[in-house]
Amino acid sequence: MPKRPCAVQVMPDNATILVGDKFGDVYSLPLIPATMGDHEEADATPADSTPQPTHAFRVAASELTVHSKRNRMALEAQMKQKNFTARKDPLQFDHKLLLGHVSMLTDMRYVLKEVEGQHRGYILTADRDEHIRVSRAPPHAHIIEGFCLGHAQFVSKICQVGSSDLLVSGGGDDWIGVWKWSHFKLLKKIYLKDLVKSVAHQHPISDDYKLAISGIWSAPIQSTANEHVLVIAVEKVKALFLILSSALAANPDHGAQDASAMVAKQLPGVPLDVTAFRGELLVSLDNRGDDDKRLGIVGVTIGPEHGIEATEWVDVGTKETGSILTALNEYQTRDEVTDKELDDLFYGVVSLRKRGPQGPGDTDEVAVEED
Repeated sequence: MPKRPCAVQVMPDNATILVGDKFGDVYSLPLIPATMGDHEEADATPADSTPQPTHAFRVAASELTVHSKRNRMALEAQMKQKNFTARKDPLQFDHKLLLGHVSMLTDMRYVLKEVEGQHRGYILTADRDEHIRVSRAPPHAHIIEGFCLGHAQFVSKICQVGSSDLLVSGGGDDWIGVWKWSHFKLLKKIYLKDLVKSVAHQHPISDDYKLAISGIWSAPIQSTANEHVLVIAVEKVKALFLILSSALAANPDHGAQDASAMVAKQLPGVPLDVTAFRGELLVSLDNRGDDDKRLGIVGVTIGPEHGIEATEWVDVGTKETGSILTALNEYQTRDEVTDKELDDLFYGVVSLRKRGPQGPGDTDEVAVEED
């Protein structure tokens, strides 16, 4: 890919994938790449046949031929330039550019909605500049339906709740937003800071702590037909925060709400990723002090009071989860890099927060392009 991918999703046709990258672009690619024979004709007639320069760049003008102040400044910049940046080769596989943001893209979702008796697709994208954009699906992805606006800080994660038209977003704000994305309407804000502080016993959080949402997942609950659980992870916090989809949909238009409907499930390490697995949650951890607990299972059920009940953390090595998961937990547990390098790899969400002369979050700083 031309830039580092930040989100990948397989489309419902199971033949195409959508890829969003840090530069702000979204591409569609075939899930199964075409064979080399399909590209022989294209390779014979490349799209750009302009020859590359074979010699170093030399400035033709001089101080004797340039007189105005503006042109002298341009000449000085050219004289400092050693050579032009080499042109990048075009991607050598089938791909289509669907849409782009002027800001750094952070997350993407492809969703379906029934409109006039037909299922229509939409691409939801989030960026560093607090935007959540709703675009049409291909081949009309260049058409913007609207924006979900309300965040004051970056948006790092967005998640559709089941197959509903509820969207949950989070990032650098102290709250997560519950949206009716089809109407671009913010239904409510659920503030997490107090709940996060309540589980941080070993490492107390100061009052000026700014949380960063590192993950939002929606998983079905096995004991019910339509209920889903929303799972939220906060960067460098050893816990998952759970809330039922019915609680998200309850009491819309009530503005700010506390996290009383949420359950905090403490873990032996910082959660890195979560996925639904046989009716439970499979969680991977950054648990460098105990290599036997890098993968584990957390069960989620609905209790007699219609609240969430989370089971105790169970290591995959002590549960019948299959040989593949057991192997993932047992092999290659030796550290090959330093803790600083792992921190840079695992915990990059907080770096999305803008900093400027006016203070964090109050700057006109443009998005930084990342390879």
